[in-house]
Amino acid sequence: VDFSSSINNPVIFQDDQVETSIRSYQYKVQVIDSCNRISSKSNTANTILLNAQANIGLSNDVLWNSYLNWDGGVSSYDVYRMVNGVYELNPIVSLNSAVLYFSDDISNFIGSNSDGQFCYKIKAIEQLNSFGFSAESYSNEFCANQEPIVFAPNSFTPNSDGINDRWKPIVNLLDFSDYRVYVYNRLNQLVFESSDAYEYWNGGYLNNADSVPVGVYLYFIEFKN
Repeated sequence: VDFSSSINNPVIFQDDQVETSIRSYQYKVQVIDSCNRISSKSNTANTILLNAQANIGLSNDVLWNSYLNWDGGVSSYDVYRMVNGVYELNPIVSLNSAVLYFSDDISNFIGSNSDGQFCYKIKAIEQLNSFGFSAESYSNEFCANQEPIVFAPNSFTPNSDGINDRWKPIVNLLDFSDYRVYVYNRLNQLVFESSDAYEYWNGGYLNNADSVPVGVYLYFIEFKN
């Protein structure tokens, strides 16, 4: 890299031949003088490699390696989470430099429209260094995919008594934009269908005023995780 920098215009090198989701990388800079000799060397810095995995029990484990060799050392690690393709504005937790693991409890997303994919990234923050500022370094992004949770009631009584009058599957942690449910009678005739995970079946034929007979019906639920 040619040397032509100043305080307001530093040399920036972008390494695009890397696989940041697979491994951590180390970098250092050597200064070559006009006689082609090494006149100075920088510290060696390594990138942050993040991994995450979904657990049974509605939690995600997030793990990363430490960022090394800052002049001021690492002050803290901020953990950021993305839900439904959007990162939350604030970190979900800020941890001291000795902690390289976080278990994220995602049970509060049950009953929400979360699609079940939770993505994470780490921001390392340097303590105030000898040059009077604090640097930042980000990890790769890594996603954990929770298994969908589906429960379908096995009976209901649409008799307008205000108790158990409607039926619908209870679905969580799936792609709500690509969801369908079908109900058929024993003659394989469609009696109810919906692409809305929040729509109930009222026991009517295709949800009109004509109630279907008391009996056994087959449901089929189609969705993507």
